[in-house]
Amino acid sequence: MDPGEASPLGLGLTTSGDLHIAGAVGFLLTDHAAHGTPGPMNLGVVVALAVAGALYACTASLADRRTPGGAR
Repeated sequence: MDPGEASPLGLGLTTSGDLHIAGAVGFLLTDHAAHGTPGPMNLGVVVALAVAGALYACTASLADRRTPGGAR
């Protein structure tokens, strides 16, 4: 599992004043949250980083560390 899978979570929990990307972000926020404090403060970025770190910590030990050419 790739920690990059947390990116949609970060995009869904942030808002933007830019009209070009405003429609692509904030899809996980309620209307009240999008116009209140959580959306503009970009809390979604912090949540996405925490989720990516947790995913990496949980799945790093599952990775196959052996390489075909021997030890790294």
